[in-house]
Amino acid sequence: MTANSLHGHKRRFQVLLDPHRAALFDALAEKEGLKTSAFLRDQLYEALELSVSSAKYNKAAKQDAELRSTWIERQANLRRKRK
Repeated sequence: MTANSLHGHKRRFQVLLDPHRAALFDALAEKEGLKTSAFLRDQLYEALELSVSSAKYNKAAKQDAELRSTWIERQANLRRKRK
């Protein structure tokens, strides 16, 4: 994992898509009221959930939720200290 593959506490992946199929993703995302990147993330998580055992997926999702909660708490503490 390279240093620039992290964005905050999330991993960053770069995916190149052909333009006409990418436009299909854009249209689907718009229909859902999402940015294309958020739509793609949701789709990837759904595919991942179908591709690994429920136990593995649920464990990873729980760990991600805990990490997010910790991150939010740290950010809130930093803001309180700045005031």
